[in-house]
Amino acid sequence: MIFTRPAEVLHQGQIRAKQKALRDCQSKKKE
Repeated sequence: MIFTRPAEVLHQGQIRAKQKALRDCQSKKKE
């Protein structure tokens, strides 16, 4: 049974979401 702490998974998801949002903002500024 593989178990990862929900808090860690949630935190990683938030970091990815922030990075994606930053990339989206940067690409919009270039256009």
